[in-house]
Amino acid sequence: MHRWLLGPSLSHYLRVRPEAPAPIAYPDKSLQETKQLLKEHLLDSILERALGEMEGSAPPPPPTKHPAYPVVASSLAVAAPAPRVAQPAAIGYYIYAVTLYTPDLWLAERGVDPTYPIYRYPFGKAQALISKVSLDEFGEKSLQLNLNDQAWFRGTVEKHNRVLAAVQSQGAIVPMRVCTICDSLESLKAFLKEHYEDFMLTLGVIEGRMEWELQVLCNERRLRLLTEKASNRVRALQAEMTGKPPDEARRLRTELERVVAEETRAVCRACIRHSNGALTGYTDGTAILPVVAERSPQGQRLIFNAAYLVNPEHTDSFARQVRQLQKSYASLGFDFVLAGPQPAAHFQDAGNPSRSLARPAPAQAILTT
Repeated sequence: MHRWLLGPSLSHYLRVRPEAPAPIAYPDKSLQETKQLLKEHLLDSILERALGEMEGSAPPPPPTKHPAYPVVASSLAVAAPAPRVAQPAAIGYYIYAVTLYTPDLWLAERGVDPTYPIYRYPFGKAQALISKVSLDEFGEKSLQLNLNDQAWFRGTVEKHNRVLAAVQSQGAIVPMRVCTICDSLESLKAFLKEHYEDFMLTLGVIEGRMEWELQVLCNERRLRLLTEKASNRVRALQAEMTGKPPDEARRLRTELERVVAEETRAVCRACIRHSNGALTGYTDGTAILPVVAERSPQGQRLIFNAAYLVNPEHTDSFARQVRQLQKSYASLGFDFVLAGPQPAAHFQDAGNPSRSLARPAPAQAILTT
């Protein structure tokens, strides 16, 4: 056999190991002959395949067969995660206002949670204007954090106000405080049932009536000059100061300033008391509003601010009385500014239980204007 036949291509079929052990002697002659025949047949087959490969016609080698090993589950194998099933979001009910039952009331499309629309929830002769909200955002724990987020709070108040503005011009409403929320339909029903009489009382008072706001402004410089001329106490102190030593005159001047301020305040109080008393006879309710320290462009100071609930039948008489007051007090430096009519926003709290709910919210959230 020529060596060149055992080229690199045969290494695929032959596994030559150096220093191969001597062949085993078989005592049975027939068995040795059989072995010899198998060797010769195997060698002929290998040589035939090698020649065919050199001539380009060798059949492809038989696929290598690997013994089949049993598959054993490993205790370290990581199980595939089970598919996650989306859990439904927890839902609460946000209350914007309560009105008398009005099926054709026009509502804003969306409220504080843009996912859910606003709708009417009838109960008795009234209805609550509500929308669903996600408790992931409006739940008790989340709300504690969100109310400290100025951007979130400001946006929520604006959305709340838009809902109220859409219905306030259509009739009497009892607005709820920002973030008045029931965490279930059952608690919503219980809340409305508990305060039903309060709601109906307030709605009965403001239904069909309008609000007029009155501000009384004072020109303090003019009033001071008039007070100095008209007050006997002021004239007496001015006379006493004449010819006094500097120290005594300084003391009397301090006393004079105190008396002028006191007399001026007394005139303002008398004006307010008389004006308010003259107007209440034409109204069904009065709400005294806060007085801010800001002055008008003309330098006048606000001394009285009130809202009056007026039946349309008495509107002309009410306005006529305001004009009469303006005429009477103008010479003393007082101006009466009347604004209205407008929805009775300052008379909607009498039966509003959300004002006493134990829910954290800054004072700005209390909607009274």
